[in-house]
Amino acid sequence: MHRFFATFFVLCLCRLAVADIAESTRPHIVLIYAEDMSPELGCYGHPAVRTPKIDSLAAHGVRYTRLFCTGPSCTPSRNAMITGVYQTRTGTQDQRRGGVVLPAGVQPITEPLRRAGYYCAVGCGYNAKTDFNFVAEQVFDGDDWSLRADGQPFFAQITLGITHRHPGVGWSKIRAAAESPVDPQAVELPPYFPDTPECRLDWAGYLDSIEAMDAQVGQILDRLDQEGLAESTVVIFMGDNGRCHLRGKCWLYEGGLHVPLIIRRPGGIGKGLVEEGLYSAIDVTATILSLAGADPPPVFDGVPLLGEAAKPREAIFAARDLIDEVRDTIRCVRTDRWRRR
Repeated sequence: MHRFFATFFVLCLCRLAVADIAESTRPHIVLIYAEDMSPELGCYGHPAVRTPKIDSLAAHGVRYTRLFCTGPSCTPSRNAMITGVYQTRTGTQDQRRGGVVLPAGVQPITEPLRRAGYYCAVGCGYNAKTDFNFVAEQVFDGDDWSLRADGQPFFAQITLGITHRHPGVGWSKIRAAAESPVDPQAVELPPYFPDTPECRLDWAGYLDSIEAMDAQVGQILDRLDQEGLAESTVVIFMGDNGRCHLRGKCWLYEGGLHVPLIIRRPGGIGKGLVEEGLYSAIDVTATILSLAGADPPPVFDGVPLLGEAAKPREAIFAARDLIDEVRDTIRCVRTDRWRRR
């Protein structure tokens, strides 16, 4: 009998040890959203903007050149991202309508992440924006990853709102505070913009906000280094929707849907790679669950970007519905060959 209990005790210890090892090998995951930003970054071929921190992140990770969000404004895009389901399938496609009850089988991805042992944080010293239209008791556990239990892996969602254009102010305050603001004469405007001094100055202000945001990304990366977490953390940087300019935010043009995506993994996996396939932002959601070893909810549309089974999409889909007081039920399909609205 004593031998039986001794053997049972040893087996329990072994199981606990295996569980601890499994937990310790799961990466921390930091998702950084830059608000209202298309791929205007140095690493995406824009020499007028200086983004050394994000450029370094791309040099040590995988840079995706054709990622598209599912909605051209924050609420529908973020509702799709947090569930991994197209917002038009969950009734969350309107801009800040609120009060939506998610259909059966649809869950925020923080629920399967918690089941996998993750602590889920939002903000972490920056913007804790969620903008979810649906009713939920508690999507996140707290406002900083430092609140997790010892040894617990974490998922952190951080929003950098400095790139968001504010009515009546724009980016003028950021430009006024910049030590070396972007030269309006050095910028390259989109081909459909009128080339006027006003447009050049406004575009330079947008790039100023990106440079300020780049410094914030550097602060987050520095914190990971200082806390000894950099080598065990997946860092994902992306835009929540496209830039707030002509044919941009709120509209189903490339300027409203095309966003940057960079994924840096521990150990230099994929270092310096450039992926030119067609992907949807909800595939980032699927990738987060895959990296965490978490099973997706019963209803799920995203497909992981990483792994042997990963492959580009044949088409991406997006929608615009109610934004402010205007309802425009517009749909978009984008393939390698066609862009249709």
